[in-house]
Amino acid sequence: MQTINQLTWGIKMKFTDVSKKVTERFNQLSQHKLFKMDISKDDLWSMYLESFPPGTNEIHKERREYDCQCCAQFVKNIGGVVAIIDGKIETIWDIDIKHPFNVVFSNLSNLVKSAKIRNIFLHTEPKFGQEKTVQTLESGDTINWNHFNCKLPKELVKKDTCQSLLGKTHTNKKVYERGLKELTIESFEIVLDLIAQKSLYKGDEFHHAVNCFYEGKKSFDKITDEKDQDIFVWQTLDYETSLIRNTAIGTLLQDISEGVDITRAVNSFETKVAPTNYKRNSAPITKMMVEKAMAKIESLGLRPSLVRRFATIEDISVNNVIFADRSSSALMKDALADLLMTQTKEPTKNYEKVDEISIADFITNVVPQIDSMELLVQNKHSNNLVSLISPNDESALNLFTWDNKFSWSYNGNITDSIKERVKRAGGNVSGVLRTSLSWFNTDDLDIHVREPNGNHIYYGNKTSHNSSGCLDVDMNVSNLVTDPVENVVWTKQRKIPIGNYKVSVHNYSKRNSSDVGFEIEVEFDNISTVYHYPRMVGSRESVDVLKVNFDGNNFKITNVNPRLETEGKSKEIWSIHTEKFQKVSTMMLSPNFWDGQTIGNKHYMFMLENCMNPDSARGIYNEFLRSDLHEHRKVLEALGHKTQCAASPNQLSGLGFSSTQRSSIICKVKGNFTRTLKINF
Repeated sequence: MQTINQLTWGIKMKFTDVSKKVTERFNQLSQHKLFKMDISKDDLWSMYLESFPPGTNEIHKERREYDCQCCAQFVKNIGGVVAIIDGKIETIWDIDIKHPFNVVFSNLSNLVKSAKIRNIFLHTEPKFGQEKTVQTLESGDTINWNHFNCKLPKELVKKDTCQSLLGKTHTNKKVYERGLKELTIESFEIVLDLIAQKSLYKGDEFHHAVNCFYEGKKSFDKITDEKDQDIFVWQTLDYETSLIRNTAIGTLLQDISEGVDITRAVNSFETKVAPTNYKRNSAPITKMMVEKAMAKIESLGLRPSLVRRFATIEDISVNNVIFADRSSSALMKDALADLLMTQTKEPTKNYEKVDEISIADFITNVVPQIDSMELLVQNKHSNNLVSLISPNDESALNLFTWDNKFSWSYNGNITDSIKERVKRAGGNVSGVLRTSLSWFNTDDLDIHVREPNGNHIYYGNKTSHNSSGCLDVDMNVSNLVTDPVENVVWTKQRKIPIGNYKVSVHNYSKRNSSDVGFEIEVEFDNISTVYHYPRMVGSRESVDVLKVNFDGNNFKITNVNPRLETEGKSKEIWSIHTEKFQKVSTMMLSPNFWDGQTIGNKHYMFMLENCMNPDSARGIYNEFLRSDLHEHRKVLEALGHKTQCAASPNQLSGLGFSSTQRSSIICKVKGNFTRTLKINF
């Protein structure tokens, strides 16, 4: 049986070969990028010492070459260094070696591989351990001691910048990892498609970076194990493309990944990289998006549903109207000539002396007693002009969230009031006084209000604490849209200074020459008035709009710009004359409230005799679409523009009033009584 001394001497005889193999292994790994695992130095050294099999490491307090301080320095600093080869972690301990070091190295390798990568490997020192040291005995004899040792390649030695480089790499890795996890494959495909069809400003400059990251993203998404994902991130960390998430093109990818409308996302990107006078030459809709949307439409059998036309009285069921005159009711579905007139009710109230009435009261108690109705159409009602739209093919399937195939479109191809647009943009519409600006292109118009005390509310001074006035919506600064609004609201009457409030509109950045002009809505005392300015506002031009006077108790609009269109001189629009009474052929709710449905905002529609929209009208709006079409809303929005209904005779057009907007209209009714009423919405 061997003694302990003989076993120790056996280890000493083999250690020269052991240390050489470890050095060779380190040099081999150094041909690849090196990383440091997240494991403590003490854990490495303890594992090394404790892994020797019983009987091979039992001498204490005597010098040995394989567990001296020189070797300890090496194990602690280099023992956790690895390379990634073919997607797998490789350690310096992965060596084919004999007993007992095969056991020690196997345990060290397993320990190192069980940890995660902490960072790339850099150091301030150029070498660790020494190949050989010499000990001189008292007798004068010498002993040569061999140790673990290695020299670091020059590129890994950073005496002055090591910590800063490691910190930067750690940050970059986090950015890269977030990009791989958060940016979607679809976002890359959309951007690459936009670049290919020349629909992105200087897109070719970004093609290489986007495509490189895209290829990496596809590989990353195939990895399911979290640790393997981490290895992939470290292995492919490349400063040229890995930080794409923090670049201008990265913000576009991120916006699309988060579901931002593609037009807004592209416009936001181009405001960062394009000159102010840049105008795109094609819509930001990609071939891939169109193909996916059309495939979905085909699979659902909805292609015929995209072709729309103006609805006629023959399309409508008598069950979905509130009122129809005799000539109209005879043409409707499910109706006899006098169906609506045969079941009149005794009035529950006497309306002969009533001047004002709510719309609900009007429908419940007045409509059943009348056989004719006329509305005073005023200039201010130009934006209330509305048309009912139906599918060209009556058998086409439904596109919308409600259970019928009808939609509607207001003058200017909008679907709802300025007030509702302000609400959707996050603005406050419940103040004491409100002035809202809306327009229809990507210009950066700004509303300005000068208070009697000299304070100026605008984008540079949004809040007046003294008056409670606040600009809470400011649009088209960067994220450009074609239905922008701005909103100034005063919430506390006791704070509002007495005097004149001057409202003006300034064009900070002119970007379009089409869909020009703007609208101003003023609301107080629960009554709103809309003014239309039909002319182009030039670059850096200011337009004085109106004044609102406050006497301490009441508000009054004064000094309106003569170019604003509202009540006053009669004009012809949609084949009817304003400031005159016009005959109502049918009255109905909007289709989303037919057959007992209550989906979205309610609109009250008065279809007028001989009223005809002379222009094309949209029949499809994103806010109408059923949920399974939302992912293709951008393509469908474009189709809505391209498939507008051509003007046609006998259309159902008239005035519409949203339940979200306070308004009023003068109405003449005849039947069991004759009276002129003011209907309040």
